[in-house]
Amino acid sequence: MSYEQVHELSSNPEGSLAVLDWLRTHDVQVTWQSTHQEYIKATATIATWENILSTSFYEWKDHSSKAELSHNDKTIHRAESYSLPTSVAEHVSGVFNTVQVPPEWKPAYSVLQQNSKQLLSSTRVTPAFLNSYYKITPFTGKVSPKVQQAVFETNGESYSPGDLSRFQDKFGLPRQAALAPYGHATTDCVHNSCFEGNLDVQYLMGIAPGVATIYWYTGTSDPFLTWITNVANTPNPPLVNSISWGSIEVAAAVSSMHSFNNEARKLALQGVTIVVSSGDNGAAGDANWCQKDSSSNSVLWGGKKWKGKGYFPSFPATSPYVTAVGATQGPESGDPEIACQSQLGGVITTGGGFSTYNPTPSWQVDTVTAYFNNLTTAQTPSSGYNPNGRGYPDVSMIGVWYQIVNQGSLTSLFGTSASSPVFAALLTLTNTARAKLGKGPVGFINPTLYAKGTASGLFNDVTSGENNCIAFSDIEHASHAHCCESGFYATAGWDPTTGFGSMNFPNVLTMFDAVYGDPSMEPTAQPTNPTVSPSFVPSAVPSFTSTVNPSAVPSVNPSAMPSVNPSIMPSVPPVVAPTVKPTAVPSVMVGTARPSAQPSAPPSPIVTFSSNITLAGLTTPELDGPSRDAVIQTTAQEMNVDALTVSYVGTIVLSSSPRLAPVASHLRQNALDTTYSVIAITRTQIALSATQYSSTDALYSGLTSLLASSVTSGAYTTALDQNAQALGATSLATASATSATSSAPAVVNAASGDGNNSALDAGAIAGIVLGSIGFVLILGFFYYHMNQHKRRQAQEDIRASTLEFSSSNPMGTTGKENL
Repeated sequence: MSYEQVHELSSNPEGSLAVLDWLRTHDVQVTWQSTHQEYIKATATIATWENILSTSFYEWKDHSSKAELSHNDKTIHRAESYSLPTSVAEHVSGVFNTVQVPPEWKPAYSVLQQNSKQLLSSTRVTPAFLNSYYKITPFTGKVSPKVQQAVFETNGESYSPGDLSRFQDKFGLPRQAALAPYGHATTDCVHNSCFEGNLDVQYLMGIAPGVATIYWYTGTSDPFLTWITNVANTPNPPLVNSISWGSIEVAAAVSSMHSFNNEARKLALQGVTIVVSSGDNGAAGDANWCQKDSSSNSVLWGGKKWKGKGYFPSFPATSPYVTAVGATQGPESGDPEIACQSQLGGVITTGGGFSTYNPTPSWQVDTVTAYFNNLTTAQTPSSGYNPNGRGYPDVSMIGVWYQIVNQGSLTSLFGTSASSPVFAALLTLTNTARAKLGKGPVGFINPTLYAKGTASGLFNDVTSGENNCIAFSDIEHASHAHCCESGFYATAGWDPTTGFGSMNFPNVLTMFDAVYGDPSMEPTAQPTNPTVSPSFVPSAVPSFTSTVNPSAVPSVNPSAMPSVNPSIMPSVPPVVAPTVKPTAVPSVMVGTARPSAQPSAPPSPIVTFSSNITLAGLTTPELDGPSRDAVIQTTAQEMNVDALTVSYVGTIVLSSSPRLAPVASHLRQNALDTTYSVIAITRTQIALSATQYSSTDALYSGLTSLLASSVTSGAYTTALDQNAQALGATSLATASATSATSSAPAVVNAASGDGNNSALDAGAIAGIVLGSIGFVLILGFFYYHMNQHKRRQAQEDIRASTLEFSSSNPMGTTGKENL
């Protein structure tokens, strides 16, 4: 899908107008709106905010060493709760800088200087070494200007252009500057904080030279959401993005993770890939310590009591819409690849495990089930993790002894912060090859990884190692590594330690149907700046919105806010939520649910199924290749259209909307039924394409009437049975789950399809017709430890405060959100 199509589904003009009117009624100054009016930023005095939000703000002070780099003023103001009028609350999913406490990051790097006695020539990892080991051939042709890559940075981390030039000269790479249209200037290292930024930029560009590379810095208190929202609101975003940061998932607000997932889904629909490091402290994650008792020794973390023993998964690596990358060691010393482990000289321990929030996605179910079924007694992990969660990492790459140039000197770094940009660079090289062939970007790769993950030879399977130990910063004391009871072992096939293992580059090309072709082509094009929405020049406060049906959104506990730490050897002590509620300069944002749509007729019938849309908590089994072909052929025959106009991307689950309940009830009996509901949806889609609707009610009525007519006439049931028969069953009643789900399909992004656009595709039906639930975007919050300096009433404080509003409040009619 295009940028405009995605935002057409997720914008909420009527809701935004309602919030704008409310703010102006109270003489609040609106300072910024997103391009599609999905987010609103407004400024007023604290006294004004207290009045219209029915709350009180209190003053807090941050004593952290990096407070100056995290926000402009160490003193912030936060409230314990707030309330919105019902007429506004129905459109708002979050008001930021009210109850959210900004996180404090304490990055810890595994660093060895060039003159260290441990820095041996046999253990150095350089671009040339990686190219040799993983059989990487740099692209030598003309790079398409559409192929761009980026690194995410935050918390004052800089990169040095001078160090980048010296790195390129040292390792025989072409001179090329990174683009930095976002974030603070990077003329030199700031406060010696260049390790993460230098590593990310030097190796992303070192493995994929000649590609426009963006250094995307976000200096706000909620960097993940700020970043992904800005990227999602950029018309031509970087196609591959590498994130080497993470936070403890259990400390994250549900709304935060939910919003990130949906913004990532929007980007996936545009062909964008997000690669995230899995963390450097094994199964313990950024907790960086061992918690043994899962019953009595619960920990208060971000306002939540945690009884997960020593398992602390890392977000956003646990998002099902990113590709998580772990770390290996061994080849740098001439040994086989094993899981990177601190107690074996790896300095860090590769992160991995199972999400406590995100369920196992459909494309991963078979793989995770096989993992558990094949465990030996010795490999069985101790209890405390969520076996029904999204497993990570997905893949791994070497993560030790990376040589970077930092402040003019060679330095060795360790971490999944190294393996993540390397794997991201392989995907960028694949995009360049696909672009040369006239194909679209690889986009959201996880379904393809898992569909082809068991194929012989595509992965370097890592079967040795475990992730129960914690990272440390002194390689001389590896024998004293701190190891926990909680952790996972590497096994044959996928495992939550190294994923499927590492990948040789030729196999990446094979997996994504790409070849380099003739290398003697034109010289590499100079990188160009991406098209950026002017409204997304970074500010101290983010701006996001969402399109949500409040009734479909789970309740949110905004008090859970994670600490964020980079995954180059993070070493972070446990964070305990303050007993008193904090207060930082507020910042307000609004978004609203899309109320209506007016589709226009396409030039010819085009059937497009949107990817992985699940509504109202229902899931749908994925189809294998032959089954998808059968669906396409049957759909084309049933609708009397050319099969070439039918494009299969995924399946649709109808919500339990009261308006559609009589028609859709049988679809909700089980996931198998919904798999065979595709024909009725596409039949309705074509009918809707030629009809104009002036309101949501009219659109509902039109869809309901068409579906009801189809069901009443028997055509709907007949279509389902024909679909079942095409998949090898005599009828829907005798169809089995295995007949439709022998393996997960490769997801085809709209950008890499035939280029045709449906006037009203299945995503539009799910997102607009079914109550605007298609993209449920609730903005959440990050948590980090703050030291209370003083708690006092701020009713008379006249200093201006900026608040941000996010739309479609999931809190119901009360409009209350508590810390």
